[in-house]
Amino acid sequence: MAIETRERMLGAALELFHRQGVKGTFYINESRGNTALAFVKSLMAGDCDIGVHTQTHPWFPGMLPNEIFWEIMANRVQREGEQEKPIITLAFPSGAWRDANDPRVQDAVTKSFLNSGLTHTTYIDFAQKNTSAPKYEISSTHQVQPGDHQVNPAGFDKQING
Repeated sequence: MAIETRERMLGAALELFHRQGVKGTFYINESRGNTALAFVKSLMAGDCDIGVHTQTHPWFPGMLPNEIFWEIMANRVQREGEQEKPIITLAFPSGAWRDANDPRVQDAVTKSFLNSGLTHTTYIDFAQKNTSAPKYEISSTHQVQPGDHQVNPAGFDKQING
């Protein structure tokens, strides 16, 4: 029952994306079974891209550096195998790439990110304010807000930068 419900929900979401012309990068965790693989392939058929989002959606603070690396790299290998092209972008699970009480988390996440061959993230602070990263080696972009159909560059910049 749960698998059938999930398949119906994914199918409805894909239909809506394609009907509305939604294109973008979707960050997807580990694929389990044919449903997730079909979802990934359907997104790509609609001119969307796929990005890395880790295998199990863990909370990086508290993890060992090798565990962080495995989460990122295993997901990258799986995603690239499904689409047969390189992936360079990652969205962190729950946005967690640092811990105010433990600077080693930021160091471990940054090292894992770079050692995985990634260069782009959805988190602009990771690229611009990350003291563990070599300058200019990580890129980012401003995220578009839901409901943005035509982006007004001046208004968009003001919304993002305050």
